[in-house]
Amino acid sequence: MDWLTATIAPLLTASTAYVVLLWGIRLVMLVVVPFRRSPAAAKAWLMLIFFQPLAGLGLYMVFGRAIQPRWLQRRRQKWEDMFSTIVSNIIAITKDKGLTLRHELPLQATYLQRHFPLPPSSGNTAELINEYDAFTTRLIEDINKAEHHVHLLFYIFKKDATGRRVARALAEAAARGVTCRVLIDAIGSWPRNIRRRLRKAGVQVHSALPLSRNGFLTRADLRNHRKIAVIDGTVAYTGSQNLCNPERRAGKNGKETAQKELMVRLQGPTVLALQAIFSADWFLESEEVLDDPVYYPAPKRIRSPVIAQIMPSGPDYPGVRVDDLLISLIHNARSRVAVTTPYFIPSEALLHALKSACKRGVEVHIITSARTDSKLVLLAQRSYYAELMKAGVQLHIYQSSFLHAKHTTIDGIATLIGSSNIDMRSFELNGEINLMLYSDDITEKTQKIEAGYTRHAEKLELPTWHSRSMLVKLLENLARLLSPLL
Repeated sequence: MDWLTATIAPLLTASTAYVVLLWGIRLVMLVVVPFRRSPAAAKAWLMLIFFQPLAGLGLYMVFGRAIQPRWLQRRRQKWEDMFSTIVSNIIAITKDKGLTLRHELPLQATYLQRHFPLPPSSGNTAELINEYDAFTTRLIEDINKAEHHVHLLFYIFKKDATGRRVARALAEAAARGVTCRVLIDAIGSWPRNIRRRLRKAGVQVHSALPLSRNGFLTRADLRNHRKIAVIDGTVAYTGSQNLCNPERRAGKNGKETAQKELMVRLQGPTVLALQAIFSADWFLESEEVLDDPVYYPAPKRIRSPVIAQIMPSGPDYPGVRVDDLLISLIHNARSRVAVTTPYFIPSEALLHALKSACKRGVEVHIITSARTDSKLVLLAQRSYYAELMKAGVQLHIYQSSFLHAKHTTIDGIATLIGSSNIDMRSFELNGEINLMLYSDDITEKTQKIEAGYTRHAEKLELPTWHSRSMLVKLLENLARLLSPLL
């Protein structure tokens, strides 16, 4: 028996230590995880750590810790004084003393200005571009006309046919003496082929949020998801489209499918606001200060009713959340709300705002894609459909291709267009840029684009939706539990 005791005792000791370790992780993380985190996200992390303590702890250390890396915090602090000077100069150049907004909209404008100091400005022209190749062509035309500088900030810039067209235009501009600066996300634009091609042509290129900085690893899920182009400080683009071919792997069997996008070409004071956002992101990666007045020329006054205002958000703009703006817009809507997004995983507050709008008699439409590049995200978002339809929300599932456009229209008078999806990643982790357009004409044009989507969409009906199998419903609900982490 002595040999049996001698054999079992170490095993029992190791087993006991292992159990103590697992429970120690659970108890410690019960204190650590909820700190400065939404209740939904805290629940999801704690559930993962409770069932898989070691794996959950590992994932938390990589993806769940403090939002901003220290190097980013230091550079942001260094930049703030310079940025405030740039913003003050822009306000002095573009200030609209006689600007008035409809009585429904000043609250939203004030919310935006409270978190980003540039006020709404009139005298803008805004051209909607919802054809994929048309955007690339227009951008290249403007690059070809550039005289002083071209600034591009995109999540994806690939060395495919579309990317090579843009790269060729940049190379030709650089050869003419135009200063070209390109900032592309380190992961979104992986591999690095396009960077080498651009640098060889004389284009200044930096990776946004690289995975390592001075030998230290940074969080892989913190990404710069913005899409901004500024040419000579007089023309700008923003929206949902990247610099790559329109085909993307999505849908059943991972087949390639064309994407639907929406971009805006701008002229007027709002161009300078987008220039300021680019200059901030450029400084964070290069430490080059773009504060010369040549980058912020006084805009020509255009007789245009389009009032525009930008909203940057992300870890570099603490306290600014796209869902807060959406909630405010929806709560103040009187007749119609339409949300177009490829991914729909709302916060509880946003979900409540949509259902509450229906109860007030507001017509609420959500247009989303039947095809996505993430099966887990698709399962999670499908778990919200029945709840929304019961409240009266009209759900349109776009079938023709991957709907990647991101925009919201309110009451025929205001439109929000940008890079933000309706999910926790866009609300809390990604650097995003959105454009608020206070314009009946632009909103009417956007609503026509929405109508085009709905003509190629399946409108979900509650009885049909309830007929899904129990297994599918179970998978959807399990995915929903993880939705705060998606």
